[in-house]
Amino acid sequence: MAGVDLEDLRARTEAAADRVGSYVRRTPLDFSHCLSEKNEGNVFIKMESEQVTGSFKARGAFNKCLVLSSEKPGIQVTTASSGNHGLACTLAMKTLGLTGTIYLPENVSKTKELALVRQGAVLRHYGTDAVETETKARQTASEEGVEFISPYNDIDVMTGQGTIGKEIL
Repeated sequence: MAGVDLEDLRARTEAAADRVGSYVRRTPLDFSHCLSEKNEGNVFIKMESEQVTGSFKARGAFNKCLVLSSEKPGIQVTTASSGNHGLACTLAMKTLGLTGTIYLPENVSKTKELALVRQGAVLRHYGTDAVETETKARQTASEEGVEFISPYNDIDVMTGQGTIGKEIL
């Protein structure tokens, strides 16, 4: 992997695991008889559906929000999501005392939107696909001077999500 310092990535993931440990669940790693038989090998399933927000996204959102709140207390954030990342960021912000906005596509799943509303998320709708929504969220964050949290393209989000690997090993 050109340009990636694996030792730095390992260290960041270890630090993320220390940071998020009291905010996320250590989820089970269950052996799957069916998948193991089908694939002629041992297959295990990491049960991130049992995570605090129902997906692995909580790991990355908490890590990013914890890093930001330690560097810039009281910082405001914004992100774009069609559901799971937005829910994770909402819980992280609420837990850590941060404020922010979740941008959603106009055609987002009503179930996901309702879950966000129930958690107290501040929502804005824009566009009909993830690219339009994210572009608008980034633009608004820049104009308003708030931090944009990428759901996938941020080292703190990625290393937070990478804490799954630490649990497996």
